[in-house]
This record gives sequence, C-alpha cells and structure tokens, in this order.
Amino acid sequence: MKKRSMKLLCLILALAMALTFLASCKDEPAAESSSPPSTSPTASASASASPSQSPSSSPSPTTSETPAPPPPAAEPQTLVVGYSNFSQKFSPFFAKTAYDRDVADMTQLVLLENDRAGNLILNGINGETFAYNGVNYNYKGISDIEIVQKPDGTVDYNVKLRNDIVFSDGVPMTIDDVIFSIYVSCDPTYDGSSTFYSMPVTGMRNFRTGVTDEIYDKYESLADAMTAAGPDNTNFANWTQEQQDTFWNKYVQPAGITFTQEIIDYCQGYTGHATYGQWYEERVLKNDVAFGMMMWGFGSAGRVEVGEEEVIDEETGEPQEDDAGNPVMRKIYEYTGIFTTAVTGTVFDLGAGESPTVEDYWNELVAEYGYDFTDDGLEIETAGSSIWELIYNPYIYEQGLADPATSGEIMNIAGVKKTGDYSMTVTTDFFEVTNIYNFGFEVAPLHYYGDKSQYDYNANKFGFPKGDLTIVNTKTTVPMGAGPYKFISYQNNVVSYEANENYWKGEPKIKYIRFAEMSDSNKLSGMIAGTVDITEPSFNKTVGEDIRNYNSNGQLVGDTITTNLVENLGYGYIGINADTVNVGGNPSSKASKDLRTGFATLYAVYRDTVINSYYVDAATAIQYPISNTSWAAPRPADDGYRLAYSFLLYGKKI
Repeated sequence: MKKRSMKLLCLILALAMALTFLASCKDEPAAESSSPPSTSPTASASASASPSQSPSSSPSPTTSETPAPPPPAAEPQTLVVGYSNFSQKFSPFFAKTAYDRDVADMTQLVLLENDRAGNLILNGINGETFAYNGVNYNYKGISDIEIVQKPDGTVDYNVKLRNDIVFSDGVPMTIDDVIFSIYVSCDPTYDGSSTFYSMPVTGMRNFRTGVTDEIYDKYESLADAMTAAGPDNTNFANWTQEQQDTFWNKYVQPAGITFTQEIIDYCQGYTGHATYGQWYEERVLKNDVAFGMMMWGFGSAGRVEVGEEEVIDEETGEPQEDDAGNPVMRKIYEYTGIFTTAVTGTVFDLGAGESPTVEDYWNELVAEYGYDFTDDGLEIETAGSSIWELIYNPYIYEQGLADPATSGEIMNIAGVKKTGDYSMTVTTDFFEVTNIYNFGFEVAPLHYYGDKSQYDYNANKFGFPKGDLTIVNTKTTVPMGAGPYKFISYQNNVVSYEANENYWKGEPKIKYIRFAEMSDSNKLSGMIAGTVDITEPSFNKTVGEDIRNYNSNGQLVGDTITTNLVENLGYGYIGINADTVNVGGNPSSKASKDLRTGFATLYAVYRDTVINSYYVDAATAIQYPISNTSWAAPRPADDGYRLAYSFLLYGKKI
C-alpha cells in the first residue's frame, strides 16, 4: 500500500457545539453571557488540566431597593476533538503525519491562501471574491503576491506582507520571519515536508550545495558514474577506491536508511485506524518495521487456516447463498507471527523476538530496484523525501567544499531578496505554473524558532548556522505562531489549546480546544458517552447503522449526532477490456466500440441505483474521472458541466 487515503466521517455532538467552529472569530469581545456554563464534557484524560474561569464572588443579599447583581460569567467553552495518535512532531517545519500537522496548523498562518475551489488568493491584503457553486465568497490573507514574467525568461514573485500581524506572544510579524522560514526549509540538512527548495529559484542549488555550478557539475557527474558502476566496481581509472567507498558508505547507505525510515514513520499514522490498526496488532505483533514493509508491499504475515464461517449479506443480515442454495463460506485464519520479506524471502519469527531492521528493509528496496535513484526506480517508493537528493546534495556539498578549486561556501540564495520591512522578491530562472503553490508555507516566528542574534540579512545570517537546524528542532514539540490558537500543552495524550487574543481576524469564539487521542474503534462510543464533541472515525456501513440507531429519527443527522460525510481523494470506476469485449474479435471496429459505448451508457444510467443500494452513504456518483475533493473537479454550477456518458465522443447528445 502506498499512501492510501480513507473516507473519514466527521461527527458533531448535537447541541453541545456552537454553530461556529475553529476559524469562527469575533471582531469585538462578546457580550457577557447569562446562560449557564457549557455542559460539554472534556476528555477524562485532560479533565484535571482543563482551564476554567473562577466564578465571581457570591453576591450579597438583595433588597427591593438594591437591584440584583448580574450573574457570574459563563464558564469558557471547551471543544474536545477525538483524534488518532500523535507523534509529537508538532512543528510547521517537521510535522510528518497528518495528525501532527493538524496540531501545528492550529497555531500557524500561511503566506498564501486559497479558496474553496483551489483558486489562489494573490491579493489577500484587500481580499478577493470567488464564486463556489454559484455563491460568491470573499477571501483575505496576510499577503499580496505579484507574478512578473520578464523578457529573459526569469520570473519575479513580489511579496508584500500585511503590517498588522502579530504572533500569539505579541511580537509583530515582518518579512524577516518569512525569509527565516524560507531559509529553514531550504537548508541543506532540512528533512521536513516543505518543497520550497524544489523551485528553480535563482541560486537555490548553489546555496544548498554551497558551491558554484562548475563544482556542482563536476561532483554530480562523478556521483552519476560511481552509481552506474555500482559499489563492487574494481575499475579505478576515473576515481579512487577511497572515493568510491566514501560515496557508498558515507552517503548512499545513510541516505537509504533515512529514506526507508520515512516509509516506516509514514505507516505509523495508520496504526490507529480500525482496519490497519488491527493488522498492526495481529499480523505483525506491533512491529513497526514489519508493518511498514507489509503496508508498502515488501513483506507478508504468515497465517494458518483454522476453519470456515458463513458470509453474511450486509444488506439483509442473512447468510449468503450460491445459485444452488448452498451457504457461501469463507476461510478463517489465525496469524502466526512469522513474517516473510517480499523480495529476498527472508523469514523473521516476530513472536520469538526476531525483527527486521531498517537496514533489512533498505536491502529489500535495493534488491527490488538496484541502485536506480530515478522515478522509475527507488524514487517511486518515497514517503516524502527524494532518495536522489538525500544522497547527492550532502555528497556534493561536502566533497565540493573540500575541492581545492572552491574559494568559499555560498551562504545565501541569490533569488531571495529583501526589499523592505514587509516586502521581498523571489526570482526563479524560468516559469512553472506550479511554482506559486510553494508559497503556501507557514510563516514561523524567527524570534521563537530561531536566534535573532544570528539574523543579519545583509551579512547572510538567517537565524541559525547554515547546515545546523538544532535551534529549530528544539521547538518541535511546542508549536507557536500567529494562528487562531495558542498551544498550551500535550499531556496524558491530549493536546490543549487556548484562543489567541492576538489573532488578526479576531479572537476565536471557542476559548479552549482539546485534541484527545483515541483508537478508531472508540471514537463513536466516545461521542455517545459525551467524552468528545467532534471526531473522525473511518466510515463504513456498520458505523452508519450505529449512528442511525442512536438518533431517534433513524437518520445520520438527528437529535444525538450530526454527521458530515467527507469525501475521499480518490474514486473507483468500471474498466471495459477492449480485447475481451468486442464484436467478431476486432476490438477497433465500429461495432465493438458501439458495444462498449452501450455497456458504458447503461452502467452510467444505473450508477446511482447501484451506489445507493450497496454503499448507501459511503459513496456518491461522479461525472468526471476526478475526485470531488480536488480543487480541479468540475462543479455542477460551472459552464459546460454535464452528466457522464450523456454525449458521444464528437459531441452528439445520447
């Protein structure tokens, strides 16, 4: 499995949640409420640490001449969200799992926003209006970005930052914070998820490797040649044995371990999932490396057959029968704890304490692809970083700087230029449509994540020593920024937030928020028990039925639970094989094409019937081969939108 996404279900406890949510903010302080304190309970793990507002002192007895004093202020509202497991990399720079990223995002602002349909808000300071499904919405952001394509083919991205943004600790945000954030994500040792460094920014390659283009090309060519020759090469006409050993032992092997560990870490995000979490516990006995290998298709768990059971029809609840009226049976297996790698066939007895290592996993990858670091080889297995860059960048950086022809390390990115306290320009060597999307990064506070004494733009000092992100890494578990909420703590598996009174859109109405860890199987029961207000269990037919049973109206939206289905970034389709579905054995004949068109049209007409009867609420029909969750998906209100298979190839309506 590679980066498989799942359909999630967002559950909201009715009446316990205000109509506004995380980004719902107030421009002015709300009037004092006389309503009773919120009864929305907090998760038991965080109950002892939940902040509360002390009630005012008891009023003195009243008389007819003395009006009664106002009631005490209401307890600040706390919203509890049931979450899957965190890895405590709560950093805008280094968060890897989606859950850790969510924790950090609550505290951050991004430089470039987009609307509901994916349109970029390039004029965020004054705002822009875009239509979505026929309704106009106004969007604002913290910056304006002007794109200027110049006659020589280079492109300037002129960035203007709002001058009224402050971080949650009250320190103003300036363009230095933006520049600092760029340099962190472009540092040669950076291993986070930002891809800003992948842009063709003028001088980017020189900064990351520290050398001129001539030196870069020299060592890139040498690395290419040694890669092609392999680690067992014995021809040293063009390089020495020492150079070869250094390349493979100091650069390739460590990069391979880093690359492989990223896959293992990525798969850890699925250990709390209802299905994959069960695989993690039963099939690989909670072995992280084996789980990563199994999920990526590089290993399998041993099992033995222990019996059979009847297959129950999900619709009727009755046993399924075949055409002859016999019950349909399926085999039951138990897992043995024996794990076998997919390429080399190496066997590990997990139950006896034998465990594959990260090195074993890397060896499996090499056994499959060799030392092919391209998109057709090892690169296809990436869970984030490029294996090519993990090897080549540090190799060229260190070996190039040691070359006698190198006069000194390049310490800045030529194409990143400060033009004012709230403005800058980023220049790229050529235009690419996707470049602008890289500007959607979090603007992190220099004074918190870096060292202001080490920042001097004119002296090529950017808040930390180049090649050493220790300062930034020390703040990985405690995020801070200019976002709507302030991170308070992570204790007893609960992340606690408090509303940011300095948030530029106004302090959020919900004062306190908790992200509470729980297994996927406990999320719905947590809703019913009242320990969480919102959660995202994996949606299936059983969960849907449970929700209907809890609501008195028998629907997904009722008096106990309100359900909001969130579509998966993916879709399924029926493929018709032209080699087997044809007339007279000629797949390309008009009759064959008409036959397949007829089948496709019939399938299209009855898609809703099939989907509604089988998937019920778990799927919807789409008209274009793209998930409705994508910004590029056509919308019913768009010009030219039409139903699938309603027209023939050349425009004739069916």
